[in-house]
Amino acid sequence: MKRLFALILCISAIALSSCVGDGAEPYYVYGSAMDTNVSICLYGGDKELGNACLELLYGMESELSVTVTGSKLYALNSGQTVKDTGHFFTLCGLASELRTLTGGAYNPCIYPLVKLWGFTADKCSVPNDEDIATGIELAKNSQISFTDEGIKIEGGGQADFGGIAKGYASDVLRDYLKSNGVEAAVVSLGGNIVTVGKKPDGSDWKIGINSPKGGGSLLGTLSVGECAVVTSGSYFRNFTEDGKLYHHIIDPETGMPADNGLVSVTVVADDAALADGLSTAFFVMGMEKALSIAQSLDVQTVFVTENQIFVSGGLKEKFTPDGTVEGEYEIIYN
Repeated sequence: MKRLFALILCISAIALSSCVGDGAEPYYVYGSAMDTNVSICLYGGDKELGNACLELLYGMESELSVTVTGSKLYALNSGQTVKDTGHFFTLCGLASELRTLTGGAYNPCIYPLVKLWGFTADKCSVPNDEDIATGIELAKNSQISFTDEGIKIEGGGQADFGGIAKGYASDVLRDYLKSNGVEAAVVSLGGNIVTVGKKPDGSDWKIGINSPKGGGSLLGTLSVGECAVVTSGSYFRNFTEDGKLYHHIIDPETGMPADNGLVSVTVVADDAALADGLSTAFFVMGMEKALSIAQSLDVQTVFVTENQIFVSGGLKEKFTPDGTVEGEYEIIYN
């Protein structure tokens, strides 16, 4: 299950800064792909390998983007049956498995609702109740189907891999780097971070968790080896209408931004695709249900509310609170 399946620029900078001063000269790669900022720190890599990583990302974006005309996902959402045995096929399978695993809290067929809210087009507004109800039914009754002819969507809906694609791409990059002899690296795609091995001196990587309250502050740092660290939060993409804040993580059951007291969820797992999908699903379903699934999968979590930080037991010795959170948050280890 684990092989089926790590934060914004501030956190990326913290992760990459830990590459410096370890007795080896790192090579840095920066770019933009999959609607996010890309930063990669390589030991044992060079410009050629760094550029190859970016080209690999651009190729996946051309297949998996929901908005790029000519992408395989665009074709799928246009009612076509898509034949594929590569990244698109794999991602469709992962998305379907995650939907089942999370009881629909992660639903790849949620695109009709996402479009209603305008997040993909950066033209956000609150939809009317009738349109939301229609979008809920489409998301609920649609599914990705695998047939002898290829992949299609049944039920009239459309798919969006925004909650898993960057995680999957991070996993692909990590595997690519390792196959090219890289033994230490940090890859950051927005809220998705994966690490390769440990630092050249044998110590853990330090990955920062950003504070939902903004201002460039941190909740704390995680000391990790090779793993994925993915954060989903209501502060990443949002808008205000009539004095109320609305964020981009939509609950498929209500058609509204998830509202259960959580402002941030971080998942630490072996694979970024799994961590990416789970961080979204956990944010939707709330902490109580999420903890049960996290424990069954042996993944670690950090849940954040307005005034509390809940750190799972496996991260107790790995999480170091930032000095600025003292007095602002109660830290609970569970």
